[in-house]
Amino acid sequence: MNADRLANNLRGRYKRAVGIALQISTSTLGGVIGSYIFRTQDAPRYLLGHGLAIMFISIGLVTIVITVLAYRRLNAQIDREELVEKQQGQKGDRAPGFRYTL
Repeated sequence: MNADRLANNLRGRYKRAVGIALQISTSTLGGVIGSYIFRTQDAPRYLLGHGLAIMFISIGLVTIVITVLAYRRLNAQIDREELVEKQQGQKGDRAPGFRYTL
């Protein structure tokens, strides 16, 4: 499902292909990192593992807010550009109706 959302926010075949490949690679790294931060010598509390997990979750939450604000700004910019093109009777070279989604 996340790959679908990523693909919806990338214009062009090549950008979409590279974006999906990067997303899959990055998510696979999450499993590798998880197996190393929860070390057996930290049992039973796993302070290092839980601390790093909380840090990554916090970074993700901040990133979500930044992404939502950026997508709203970009969609407003696209709306303005389409309005100007419509008033001038021009057709833009971008995909008509394209909007960033979450």
